[in-house]
Amino acid sequence: VNIFTLTDHTNFIISLAVSSDGNRLYSGSADKTIKVWDLTQNPPTTVHTLTAHTAYVNALVLSADGTRLYSGSGDKDIIVWDTTQSPPTVLHTLSGSLDDVNALALSPDETVLFSGDDNYDVRVWDLTQNPPVSTHILTGHTDYVYTVAVSPDGNTLYSGCGDNIIRIWYLQYILV
Repeated sequence: VNIFTLTDHTNFIISLAVSSDGNRLYSGSADKTIKVWDLTQNPPTTVHTLTAHTAYVNALVLSADGTRLYSGSGDKDIIVWDTTQSPPTVLHTLSGSLDDVNALALSPDETVLFSGDDNYDVRVWDLTQNPPVSTHILTGHTDYVYTVAVSPDGNTLYSGCGDNIIRIWYLQYILV
């Protein structure tokens, strides 16, 4: 049963993230915006529109405590948002990807961010640095990397792409 239809975007929706308390939904779109939805309202309403990206917002991931939102875009950037502010503010812009950022995943301890891009790469970002820095580039895919995931124990990274292959990366050999 469809309970609500949320219609504030002006182009198709590509990415979603929901806060652990279920009160906020973040939606990324081809309209180059991120909408922040208040799910405690009936019906849910848009409370903020974030406009720092200059291309499609392809990926969203939210920290477990909901204080940080990471967004990846066709503008080749990852933006780190401080969601404790109203509206959320840009903390950092992570540049370095050579093409569209399609996928994001956080390590379970939230000290590392992984991104997949159209340059066939997976990048490893050290979030303990201020600003965060790219420490490794994992290569081997032969097409766009569309998805990344981290095992619950944080020991393994998975990446999937347009070459029909899932790669498995053992992080104890990478994060040294």
